[in-house]
Amino acid sequence: KLGIHGSPTCVMLFDGAQAELVGQPNQGLAHMFTMMNAARLNVGVQGVAIAERAYQQALAFSQERRQGRSAWTGEASAPIFDHPDVRRSLGLAKAKIDFNVSIIFGGQIGEERSRLFNVYAAGNFIEATPENCYFQIGEAKYGKPIIDRVVSPGLPLDEAAKCALISMDSTLKSNISVGLPLDLLVYEADSLQVTRFVAIDEDN
Repeated sequence: KLGIHGSPTCVMLFDGAQAELVGQPNQGLAHMFTMMNAARLNVGVQGVAIAERAYQQALAFSQERRQGRSAWTGEASAPIFDHPDVRRSLGLAKAKIDFNVSIIFGGQIGEERSRLFNVYAAGNFIEATPENCYFQIGEAKYGKPIIDRVVSPGLPLDEAAKCALISMDSTLKSNISVGLPLDLLVYEADSLQVTRFVAIDEDN
């Protein structure tokens, strides 16, 4: 593996070794990226966990350690948690650990109608209606006006998919922080299966 600045941090050589095929032939790179994406998520979870534990220990220590006079009660030899700068530092640490996520969740169960929800971080949600028949989260200011002008409950499915792609393309062109790949999934009501899915990258 070539590490930072291309330094050969580790070189391994196996003579006469036998390998075992994992997955399908000629799909090794795709499988490797699947593994790497999962590993990246795991590293992120570990980072949040370590930061949360560090915050908990710092908070507990600030409530045990006594030094100086309290800015709130005037108590001598007060817990350092009573010092404004300590509270500021703890609040900043906590703000960097907490995170929120919104999820768009949709589908169909049996013979019920298809439904679409926007689930917020607090756990509450709203459901799509004929008046508001779509949800969009993330970077919306470039692509959302396109959807607002075109999409309605009576729009054919192919036209709706085309509109979604144009909306995303507008965002890609206007915001360099948004990039490929894009995954497009089109679900047809009552099919109860994914009938159309495409991954769009630089070569597609």
